[in-house]
Amino acid sequence: MLADKKGFLLAEQTLKIIIALICIGFLAYFLGSLYFSSQKSQEIEQAEASLDLLIVALNSKTTTTELYNPEGWELSAWPYGEDIPLMCLNMGWENCICICEGDSVEECDKVGKGICVESNKVVIEGGQSFIEIDGILNLGLIYQENQIVIVER
Repeated sequence: MLADKKGFLLAEQTLKIIIALICIGFLAYFLGSLYFSSQKSQEIEQAEASLDLLIVALNSKTTTTELYNPEGWELSAWPYGEDIPLMCLNMGWENCICICEGDSVEECDKVGKGICVESNKVVIEGGQSFIEIDGILNLGLIYQENQIVIVER
């Protein structure tokens, strides 16, 4: 009878350990999700601040500016080709400048993957569709009659 009690206690302790491990796993997943969520919102805020800085430079006709962006994101001037992000179309903008995590319309339209603002006719030098951002991005701004050309320096 004493052996039966020891076996019962051992099974009870094993069950408690398994439940504790499952709870720790859920807690680690939750904390990881919370951390990466706040990281993405910081990148969007940084991209939004960079676009605001670029628009101020364009409006004041500055010839150079610097952007401080999330690394691996891209600066795009739309429309190029036939595409334009839905966030620009929904606002009724024909031309917009975007900073997105990817260089395609689909990536720019994903929530948390990009930010756009309305602009005058802005193009990227050489007909490129985007400029990749690696930390600090030095840009030259050339003002022509009907458009503004962005040049990577």
